Amino acid sequence: MHPVPRLGTFLVFAVCLSWTSPLGLGLAGGVLLIVALITGGAGLAASLRMILRLRWLFLSILIIYLWFTPGQPLFGSNASRWVPSWEGVSAGTLRVAVLVMLVLAANVLLAITPRQQLVGALVWWCGPLRAMGASPERLALRLSLSLEALEALQGQLGHSWQRRAGEGRLGLLGRAAGEMFRYAAERADAPSCQTRQVALLSSPPWRDWVYPAGLGVLFAAVAPL
Repeated sequence: MHPVPRLGTFLVFAVCLSWTSPLGLGLAGGVLLIVALITGGAGLAASLRMILRLRWLFLSILIIYLWFTPGQPLFGSNASRWVPSWEGVSAGTLRVAVLVMLVLAANVLLAITPRQQLVGALVWWCGPLRAMGASPERLALRLSLSLEALEALQGQLGHSWQRRAGEGRLGLLGRAAGEMFRYAAERADAPSCQTRQVALLSSPPWRDWVYPAGLGVLFAAVAPL
């Protein structure tokens, strides 16, 4: 599939998933399962690592929904603000599941789409901004530089973590954070004259638009159910 409709398919998936129902969530899971089978599980390992890192965020969201969503008490007969509700369980679980689906979809997109093609697709989608005086190429260049800096910081963090693996957890976090700050400051001050190229993609074939359009129709069909 051309990178432009591929990115469009992800955007349709993300937008539809943000207001979907449990049935729509099941549809999204089925779509991701099919994509995983086609791509051989691309991005699965990265997704699992990211989900593990976000576990406290997921727990926080679940707790907020449990205790701040009015409805039928989870236990006991008297409603109280200190008692979780069944509606909170349903809403919180749905929100967490949506975020997990988005993490999976984003990592699949990154795994099967080279960075230059992804940046080029972003330039194509941001093309209408030229009418407002904006430059999609500058936006894509900033995105490319940000991704490069993020990869470098992740690699530096991994080396720092390995060197100090025997230290206590709090001390390890503090020293690693200090090293990351110094590394980021030195990288920002260092002059860089490297050439960056932004791939300009041609318009995709019309048949590739079937994927984002079909996905949008599927979500629209299950939305009223």
